[in-house]
Amino acid sequence: MNNWREMVIGASFIALVGLMLFPGVSFANESPHAKEILKQTCGTCHRMEGKPDPHPNLKGPDLSWSDGRFRLEDSCWQSRKKTAKAPDEFLVRTNPIPETPEMIQAGKILFLKTAKPASCAVCHGENGDGKSKMGTASVPPPRDFTCHSMMKDIPDGQLFWILKNGSHGTPMISFSGLPDVETWQLIHYIRTLAR
Repeated sequence: MNNWREMVIGASFIALVGLMLFPGVSFANESPHAKEILKQTCGTCHRMEGKPDPHPNLKGPDLSWSDGRFRLEDSCWQSRKKTAKAPDEFLVRTNPIPETPEMIQAGKILFLKTAKPASCAVCHGENGDGKSKMGTASVPPPRDFTCHSMMKDIPDGQLFWILKNGSHGTPMISFSGLPDVETWQLIHYIRTLAR
């Protein structure tokens, strides 16, 4: 069984290298049929057009269908198998604070400097991309808040719940002492990083 898996991974790798070396290859009029075949074979390891991570131990680059073929995307999407889903009563929450320049600025100050027990930038980096000295040593790495394809699907209530409770199994600590209004300001600022 292990040899079979290695053969499949090897064949997939060779096919992917071939597609990368010959980017002009397309499937012309058979696009829907080709797309379905590739989804079935490549979807084991690759995310297809923003779908959830298909396999917990493998992560190939994202693929999107365009002009009769799949193209590699420069993906910033991060798998988060360990991140708990917020309870339903949180998931339906939307940010009750108006999104004004003043609220975003207040969130930015919290993110970069004043949030307690530590500023968000310590792990998530000054730019919110997860690239900081602390972040490089973290497993899993901190979320990249600049990744629009990932952040657009995370509800405000999920972000609020994670900020208040932390994320067990990851280095994300709880900010339970942060007042609700500051938590929502922080979420407004985090949302601007992915625009």
